[in-house]
Amino acid sequence: TGELNIGVTYSFSHLLTETVKKFVKEYPGVKLNIFYRNMGELMEALRHRDVDLVLAFKPGQPYNEIESSNLFCDRLSVIMRKDHAHAGRKSVSLEELKRYRIAIPAKGLQARNALEEYICIEHSGLNVCLEINEVNILLDIVQANNLLTMLSETSVRGRDFLKAVPLNLPDNRMQGCVHTLKRVYHKRSAEVFVKMLRDANIIQELSGKWL
Repeated sequence: TGELNIGVTYSFSHLLTETVKKFVKEYPGVKLNIFYRNMGELMEALRHRDVDLVLAFKPGQPYNEIESSNLFCDRLSVIMRKDHAHAGRKSVSLEELKRYRIAIPAKGLQARNALEEYICIEHSGLNVCLEINEVNILLDIVQANNLLTMLSETSVRGRDFLKAVPLNLPDNRMQGCVHTLKRVYHKRSAEVFVKMLRDANIIQELSGKWL
């Protein structure tokens, strides 16, 4: 019973459907509230206990009072249409991207944060024609205009006309996590939801890719 408040970054939206459907069906007495924000906003909400847990990639800098439990591994990739010249490649370098028009996730989104660990966008030489803070719209624009963008590999799941080609970067790994506050009581509903999420087919598949 009661309420369960979950904060989710935009990149995780496609990973939740299976679990949310099952949870709502099996626990009708729990009101499920799901909030989409960027990583920084969600971590602040968690610290203030406005949400019970956060689903997001592991931040570059740890938060002392927040515990991050691994769900799956991912990597930063170049997202393109399947008919793009590079769609058959095993990887693409940042230098090669300078020849193409690029749409990028806005500051604050986790793919942007991961990218800026390697380069400064303003001085990278990339031909950036669009910056936007909504991942689904960004993917729609890439598909419609044959642009390139950089997001997590899993972001193209369910989009048959798009392809993710890993960026050729050292230690290119993004860790999908469940984030909770340390040393506080965790709701039983939160524990059940996380267990369902770990058992979901999509998470099991993603976890198995890196074994």
